[in-house]
Amino acid sequence: MIPAVLRMQPIYDWFRDFYERTGINLNFIYDDFDRARMIKGFFLTLELSDVTVILSILVGIAGAWLQGSRLVWIRRIVAAFPSAPPWEPAGTCYGRGRRH
Repeated sequence: MIPAVLRMQPIYDWFRDFYERTGINLNFIYDDFDRARMIKGFFLTLELSDVTVILSILVGIAGAWLQGSRLVWIRRIVAAFPSAPPWEPAGTCYGRGRRH
């Protein structure tokens, strides 16, 4: 059985040659250190995305709950932070300006 590193060696060599020919440096493909950093960064991005989604859901639940508050000043604070930006008309697809 051939170790994975040896099976990948032709690919690493091709990308080194590609860099020498074109000047386009994709060193995270052929350099062990940069590849490890790229993989760690990818997984950190996934972790941050998970945390952001969870916190966003919790803030949305809290905002929906606070809308029913008996205290007027709390309802005004919640109303001051709508879920859609004021420049986007209701019913449009964000960023495209087209109606659904």
